[in-house]
Amino acid sequence: MNRNDGKTAEAAVQKCLVWLETKYPCTFNRLYDSRSARNLIPPNPADFIVGFDGKFYLLEVKSSIKFDTLKRAGVNGTFSANQLLSCRLWTRAGLNYIAVFYGAKKQFEIHYLHTLIEDPKLEPVYRGASIEDGLLTLFLGGSK
Repeated sequence: MNRNDGKTAEAAVQKCLVWLETKYPCTFNRLYDSRSARNLIPPNPADFIVGFDGKFYLLEVKSSIKFDTLKRAGVNGTFSANQLLSCRLWTRAGLNYIAVFYGAKKQFEIHYLHTLIEDPKLEPVYRGASIEDGLLTLFLGGSK
């Protein structure tokens, strides 16, 4: 990925999810931003809904050209109040809310967002250049 903006990171995640659908018990749906729909739809809780091997995930993709990690960017400065509330509600219901962050050093980080909110010092489930490796780590071996 040459550019580092939210849309480029979202496109990389979507491309990976399409690939995962062909190789694993996986399906997903893209949830569009109310802003991109000119506020004609209500805010969605995340960018993607993903089902993988009987588990349900909400994935929110964030990107920064200034910060190399989500910790440095800060959860409160990166996620909207609606997204943080959605995270709390969905995880209280027993579901997984995942933050995918693409930073200034062109690496992906994957976090369980609720655990990062509770303990900002926690390391991500995955950090590296490959979103494919990151999502496979999350879905096949990531621990809460």
